[in-house]
Amino acid sequence: MKIKTLFCTFLVLSFLAMATSSFAEDTPKRFSLLLSGGYGTTGGGDMSKVFERNNELILDLAALGGFTVTDTLKTASWGPEFEAEFLFRPFRNFGLSLGTGRLGKSEDARGAAKSGALGRFSLDWNTDYRLIPVKLSAVYFLPAGAKLTAYAKAGAGYYFGRMNYSVGVEENFGGSGEWELEEGTATDSGFGFHGGLGLEYSVSPALSIFLEAQGRYVSLNDWAADQTHSDPTLSISQTGTFWYAERFQTDFGKSYATFVFDKDMPDESDLSNVRKMAIGFSGFAVKTGIKIGL
Repeated sequence: MKIKTLFCTFLVLSFLAMATSSFAEDTPKRFSLLLSGGYGTTGGGDMSKVFERNNELILDLAALGGFTVTDTLKTASWGPEFEAEFLFRPFRNFGLSLGTGRLGKSEDARGAAKSGALGRFSLDWNTDYRLIPVKLSAVYFLPAGAKLTAYAKAGAGYYFGRMNYSVGVEENFGGSGEWELEEGTATDSGFGFHGGLGLEYSVSPALSIFLEAQGRYVSLNDWAADQTHSDPTLSISQTGTFWYAERFQTDFGKSYATFVFDKDMPDESDLSNVRKMAIGFSGFAVKTGIKIGL
């Protein structure tokens, strides 16, 4: 038992000695500031399913009434990302970083159908998503040349989400029009995970440029929203959250995914599979930036 303990201690001390020796030889900066920006995908969760099933409902309604579909709902997949990180690198091959930033996307989606004889109906969905993370990462560095270093990173973070939205429904049949508008702001927060690979090129002892590909998993499903409902007869303000549900349509004999805004879980008889709606911010991004030694 004592021999095993001494052997393990020897291995740990040997690793520390090699890491410290390697650091002394190449002298990378112990503290650095990283600034980066890029573009990436953002998606997942229930929103794409709701859009897909609403498009199916529009097609079914159009077929039933002899309408022509002119627009279908499409989710936005791409958005800009910006990040600032503080890197502590105690050894040549290992470091820890603490970072924050901003990412998001905007959706301007429309589903519509019309008939020259009967009229038209439409659904407009406009949303602006913003996400601010606070991330902690472990980074492993591997020299790839005189001035080139490859690295891998992985970690977890806490994400603060915000969504500004408006959803409008309009119908115009036989010259008589009706409309409804829901608009509001919602916030949520939760944990997520990330990982990535990158290449860093040293321009000078205190300045490097880098290119990084990074993946992210984030899903938020407990949104708190302040919403205003408007129609030709009234305007009311409400607070609540978003619920995913599948609503049964008797005309077609099947259910369609939708979302319901309510403070409590809705219990209408035509709804099934009701749960809090998850909005995903998972995706993949490519970023470039600079590292400044401190």
